[in-house]
Amino acid sequence: MVADAEKIYPVGAILILLFHKNEQGDDFMRGILVSLLGLVLMAGSSAATFAYLNPNGNGLYSQWENVGCLSTSEYQCVDDGVVWPDISDYLYTSAASKKETFAFENLGACSAVESVMLSYFARNYDSSHNVMHPMLRISGGDYLGGAINMSTSYQWYNRYFFTNPATGLAWTCAEVNNLEAGMKSSDYAVAGGRVANMYARVSYT
Repeated sequence: MVADAEKIYPVGAILILLFHKNEQGDDFMRGILVSLLGLVLMAGSSAATFAYLNPNGNGLYSQWENVGCLSTSEYQCVDDGVVWPDISDYLYTSAASKKETFAFENLGACSAVESVMLSYFARNYDSSHNVMHPMLRISGGDYLGGAINMSTSYQWYNRYFFTNPATGLAWTCAEVNNLEAGMKSSDYAVAGGRVANMYARVSYT
């Protein structure tokens, strides 16, 4: 786990304006603006503390194929940390409705959790198979975030969960310490992708 304190200043109005001006723009630019806006919303008027949690074990699902790691330890294909990832090992699928989840490092002691961001270093499988969803597994249920439409080259995709989707309430420290997350390929013909790295960034006090 890597924990850092970062100071973020209130530029939300500017980011919202830029986001609306790019509503019809590319997913990469809109993803950057959403991520920046999320940072502002999390920060409020004070500095936010972030923990970067890496996969450290397989979860319930191991339905994606692997390159460069064993089926018994597929999390090792995506555990490069907050660095420019090694794309020689990755997970991939071109099939619909395939799930892959991982256990994560613990956050440890905290007072409150403001948000969980799932971050993927990913690209399409091919031009016809390029959509997946972020996925959380909580108390025996599967919860999906908004679709990620991947490009032809690797880049970062971030999705925020400001509340626990299983409860609709703020995350607790215990829930984050039992985090299981990953991805699911789309249920439709466009399903597919390659993921070379993943981590969870937790904003907490």
